[in-house]
Amino acid sequence: MAPRRTVTGNEVMASRRAAFLAARDHTHGKEAMASRRAEFITAGGQTVTWADFEAAMAEWVVDLEAAKAAQKERKRQKAVKKREFRRRKKKEVARHGEESLAEIEARWAAAYKAGKENAGVWPACPDGSM
Repeated sequence: MAPRRTVTGNEVMASRRAAFLAARDHTHGKEAMASRRAEFITAGGQTVTWADFEAAMAEWVVDLEAAKAAQKERKRQKAVKKREFRRRKKKEVARHGEESLAEIEARWAAAYKAGKENAGVWPACPDGSM
C-alpha cells in the first residue's frame, strides 16, 4: 500500500471552499464566478490554493465592478428615456388641448356668426339671451 500524502491545511480549506461554492452556485455574483473558476481549476487538474483564489478574486471584483457600472448606466439611460417620454407626452397633451380649444372657439365663432346672420329668421329667445 502506497503511503498517503499529507494534505496541508490550505489545500483542505481551498477544496472545502470549492465544494461550498459549487454547491451554492448562483446565476450571478461573486459566488457564481468563484464556483466557475474553482470548477475550471479542478477540471484542469490543478491544486486549488488560497493564492489562486485571491488572484481570481481580484479578477472577479474587477468584473463585478464593471458589471455594476454597466447596470447603473443602463438604469440611468432607462430613467432618461422615461423622463423624455413624460415630457413629450405633456407637450403633446398641451398642444392637443390648445388645438381643441382653438377648434371649439372656431365652432362657437361660426355659430355666433350664423346666429347673427339668421337673427331675422329665427325667433328671438324669450329670455332675451340672443
